[in-house]
Amino acid sequence: MSNRHSYEKDAIEQVCSYLQTTRGVEYRIAAEHVPVGNKNCDYLLALVDGSATIAVEIVRLVDAPASVEQERWRSILWDALKIEFSKRGISGYMVQTPWNLDTPPRDIRGMLAPKVADAVAKILRSNPHAVDFNVDGFRFRRAPELEGIGAYASGGAHWIDMAGGAAGILEVLEDKDAQLALPATERILAAVPSGIELNANEIARELSLRKDLDRLHHSDLVLNVPIGDEVSAVYARAVRDYFAGRTPFPTDHTALIDLWFRARLGDNREGTFELVRALRESKGSLGFLSVQAREALGHHGTKLIDQNRHDDAVWILHELYTDPDPSAEKPIHKDAITTVRGTAAFLLYRIVSAAPVGELAKFLEIARSLSADANLGVRRLAGHALMALMHWRDCHKNKQPLLQEELRLAIKRIWLEYIDSASANGLTDAARHTLDRVYDLTEVEVEHVIDVLQYGRDWESDEVFARFVIYFAFLRSSDPGIAPSFDDARLRERLKKLLSGEPELCGQVAFGLRKSTQEHPEIRRTLEPLLVMLFDAARGERALKFTLDSAAFLARDGLLSSGTEAAILRAVDAAGPFKSHEAYFVAEGVSELANALDANRSSLDSSSLFTAVRDPELQMAIAQRGDS
Repeated sequence: MSNRHSYEKDAIEQVCSYLQTTRGVEYRIAAEHVPVGNKNCDYLLALVDGSATIAVEIVRLVDAPASVEQERWRSILWDALKIEFSKRGISGYMVQTPWNLDTPPRDIRGMLAPKVADAVAKILRSNPHAVDFNVDGFRFRRAPELEGIGAYASGGAHWIDMAGGAAGILEVLEDKDAQLALPATERILAAVPSGIELNANEIARELSLRKDLDRLHHSDLVLNVPIGDEVSAVYARAVRDYFAGRTPFPTDHTALIDLWFRARLGDNREGTFELVRALRESKGSLGFLSVQAREALGHHGTKLIDQNRHDDAVWILHELYTDPDPSAEKPIHKDAITTVRGTAAFLLYRIVSAAPVGELAKFLEIARSLSADANLGVRRLAGHALMALMHWRDCHKNKQPLLQEELRLAIKRIWLEYIDSASANGLTDAARHTLDRVYDLTEVEVEHVIDVLQYGRDWESDEVFARFVIYFAFLRSSDPGIAPSFDDARLRERLKKLLSGEPELCGQVAFGLRKSTQEHPEIRRTLEPLLVMLFDAARGERALKFTLDSAAFLARDGLLSSGTEAAILRAVDAAGPFKSHEAYFVAEGVSELANALDANRSSLDSSSLFTAVRDPELQMAIAQRGDS
């Protein structure tokens, strides 16, 4: 093997070893530099008995050419071309530039790049659909998936422009593909990466999404051959043709097929779901897909919902909700939608949210199964679906529930089972999120929910819990959409005790009150008793500031009673001690309330309010605002 770079020798040895490992047969080098037109193919391999031959062409993918200066000049050229093409609004082309340049950087930017861009613009004005043309040694090929342009250079080694990603790699492969035009049994491109950032899976993924792989006329297989590391297939003609609908399912290249399914499902490629479904029917299960591919299928289901393909999404749900992944111990981050059953749980939420009313009953057993799943993360994700079901349960039309009473009761039973198990299973915060838009519960059920879920651990769930408590303690008994059969007296006493012992919850209830009084003037009078309760309990700066804000809304409407005014003075008098930044925050609320009191000429005026302030930091903050 004379006149060979060391990487070529290493690469062909690894290719032969890969073939022996994967196929159980030994190939040897039968010829080198095999003529192909005016070029040649690197190697011709043959079985020992000569019954089969494989043409192998080696292409090096490098990020650092031998000539650093040429690499710098090419980089300058590519940047300049992208700028000039952007100025002219030209996008979606891959440009092959010369490997070596003799134009200095100043002239590249000032003359060469503008000249080439002008010439291309002229061509496209006369032929806007041009797909393959040359300008002064630069070859341009249409690549509609690119934003802007991608660039690469052709030579002994091939530089991959990472901005063009695998689009650039395909161009490089196509260049070498022509050198495989031999009457061999099989033809392989062996791509040797050297310093590029894309790994084999990323290259295969990006190639799987290309719509123009037919440009590889001769290559039956493309191998990624990192020197000294594992060889793997990143492209196979049989796989390409299967996904194009030309050939049956190939029995080899299973890892590559799986990767293509993952990539194409994730990218919502037309026809991919239909291939999965057909294979499932023929094979009897989804066992031909890896865990990652089945997870991608679950995510694909949510995209089908967006396309109004409800039945297809439901098919995916039925396939995945009993999947063996994840194990009971496998962790799922609380902000992530991962694992197969985890994606199924989120898909159930999307399906239930968009389902016709008449189909909701079909999903109750799936909801029960996932909400009692052995894996904590799956149970957490199932909470989204329960929230959606509870919302449906409390939807009314003409003051009548949309759902039949039997279905409403069944939904409530599943939800209460989830609530009951939440504390023991560490799902308090997830269960709290299901309280959003829950309206029709009895006094006993509400108190039970509070018993189980009163101690949360995150800010967002505190906010949902606060809205729940505010509604049932102050608004439920007068809700015009639900029969008024709710006694909130005990619940208010319960809330008073909660607020005095839970400063974080107190802050969230105060925040919820401010939002309600700001957005819904019609309920301000109804919520006034909560003001008094909060003023008596609030000592933290957040709770006090938000309660003062709510008092200002009521003051502008003349809704503050003498009892509430007295509670305001008590709270302001007892407020503190504050740090300076806390005091400035509270001072804003005091000032806003003072302005509202004076504007409405309330019996409590700003002077009395400011006089009641005792905390020195708060006094200073009010004085610096210029309000006192």
